[in-house]
Amino acid sequence: MDYTLTLYLNQYWRDDRLVFGSKSEEITLTGEIIDKFWLP
Repeated sequence: MDYTLTLYLNQYWRDDRLVFGSKSEEITLTGEIIDKFWLP
């Protein structure tokens, strides 16, 4: 017997250090903040 499995994986990552109090759709990031981003 053969089986085929198709998966869809959706991950959500929230970093509380990056939460902004503003409801604005647009956020301007400076070089200082970008340097604090974790990159895999």
